[in-house]
Amino acid sequence: MWKFAKNKEAVRMIRNMLANFPSCSVLDAEGKPVSWILTYASCAMGILYTLPEHRGKGYAKVLISTMAKRLHTQGYPVYCFIEEENETSDKLFKNLGFTQDPSHREAWFGFND
Repeated sequence: MWKFAKNKEAVRMIRNMLANFPSCSVLDAEGKPVSWILTYASCAMGILYTLPEHRGKGYAKVLISTMAKRLHTQGYPVYCFIEEENETSDKLFKNLGFTQDPSHREAWFGFND
């Protein structure tokens, strides 16, 4: 399960991303998404996820390539956000030709109510 699934603000952000920005998914025979990638308002790719039972089939690789081509064709910069501890995604993106910019870091901050 996605670690932010119980965070109402994160769920609202995802809904906004799906409604307003490019996304790609792989659907199963019933039309349910089994793998997906979204785009943030900043044009960065992110929230790449494949359901555990569908991993190892190359879906993430296809989604990254498809989304990168789509963004590039539309004149947007092609980059992504990967959490530092996510070695699997880091390796996947690097194998697809992405490079890390060591001078750039993002941080998420939450505020107590």
